[in-house]
Amino acid sequence: MNAAAQVSDAVNVLSLLLVLVTLFTSAQSSTLQSERTRVGGPHLGTWRRVATVSALLAVVSLASLVSLIPAVHLVIRSHGTKGWESTFWVFLLVWVLLVPLCVWQVSIAIGASRLRSR
Repeated sequence: MNAAAQVSDAVNVLSLLLVLVTLFTSAQSSTLQSERTRVGGPHLGTWRRVATVSALLAVVSLASLVSLIPAVHLVIRSHGTKGWESTFWVFLLVWVLLVPLCVWQVSIAIGASRLRSR
């Protein structure tokens, strides 16, 4: 399988992963926000669940980033050659978008764990 085929396959799966993980992260962020403003304080189990799910989502994002490093190197090395394809830009963009997503997930996990001390 050539580099273009590998990256084309990866970009489809990576894009789907980005969408799904972003949806789950958004749900955790929404839950965290509602618990912060909840009258009577946050539920004990809710902050644990939000912190755990957000941390696990961050692990998934980080694992995706790390596991795709060889493909990123392959794409970067092919820049400016005849093997370069437009899907390589999409692949790099989606891969880079995993970084702020991971930061968001970690910040949600930290924010949820701080609810415990309230």
